[in-house]
Amino acid sequence: MGDLESPITQKVYKDTVFHFLKIFDVHPEVFISDIHPNYFTTTLTDKLAEGKLRLKVQHHHAHIVAVMAEYEIDEPVIGLAFDGTGFGLDFKIWGSEFLIADRKNFKRVAHFSYFALPGGEKAIKEVWRIGLSLLYHAGIPIEYLPFKEKYPVNIILQMLEKKLNCPEACSIGRIFDGVSALLGICEAITTEAEAAQKLEEIALKTENFYKIDIEFKENENEIIIPTEELIRKIIELKDKGVSSPEIALSFHWALIEVSLKVVERLKEKYGIRKVVLNGGSFQNRILLKGLWEKLEKAGFKVFLPQKVPLNDGGIALGQIVIGREKLIKN
Repeated sequence: MGDLESPITQKVYKDTVFHFLKIFDVHPEVFISDIHPNYFTTTLTDKLAEGKLRLKVQHHHAHIVAVMAEYEIDEPVIGLAFDGTGFGLDFKIWGSEFLIADRKNFKRVAHFSYFALPGGEKAIKEVWRIGLSLLYHAGIPIEYLPFKEKYPVNIILQMLEKKLNCPEACSIGRIFDGVSALLGICEAITTEAEAAQKLEEIALKTENFYKIDIEFKENENEIIIPTEELIRKIIELKDKGVSSPEIALSFHWALIEVSLKVVERLKEKYGIRKVVLNGGSFQNRILLKGLWEKLEKAGFKVFLPQKVPLNDGGIALGQIVIGREKLIKN
């Protein structure tokens, strides 16, 4: 139906929902949506529920369970949900999630470290802001930011230092955006995932890449993959005069290799060999193919959505299955 940020699309969506309820004479007893408080669908569902049973489902859990439903998997899996935005249980922006998940519950066991999005939603459009934020968090001088003469870099730095309108994110999609900006490939976008797509296209122009080793940090509760270490090593390659296509491909393989290491550690800890991959970032051909093949070679059983879309087109299925499980087992 289109992007629900548009008021016109919101009206069409709302009218369509009421139209279906009327012509099919449907009277729902349970209402389910994402947990994001600012999504149009969440607020609309709140209004529709009117005292009926109301359930909310975390975005990335829904991604993983959608695939579990497709393959009729009942036991827990290691779920990798890589995408741009998903509201987290800690009120931050998720999108690099490693979950131990079943059809009812999940535990977040690993993710990339957080970095700020200066300006919030504006940073998602003006991806140079994310590039600047990644440099800032990695302790790298702003001289490494392309396009810096065109933009109010010092104002954004003040925002970062004072943590003003700088929500924290850890999503793979936003890391792709920032790296695309740092390599001078894309400074601002007009369509969703444009910066990430351009980074992928540049990476596909070469077969040469440099191995980037990222060491994750583990505590009692979770594994943290240091985003700042990844950025430092990308800048090191720039300093060595490595070409943008080679750095772009090296970045992709860094994500693949560290993800494999984390999954292997989770297998040791939880004894799970079934791995589900889902989320919009897996529309990236290099990332999907590389990680899929590495996991299978390491002895994991990998599940990808085939009947259900990789992106948010499959979220509703995951929400319904999780909601059903909660109703049955409560």
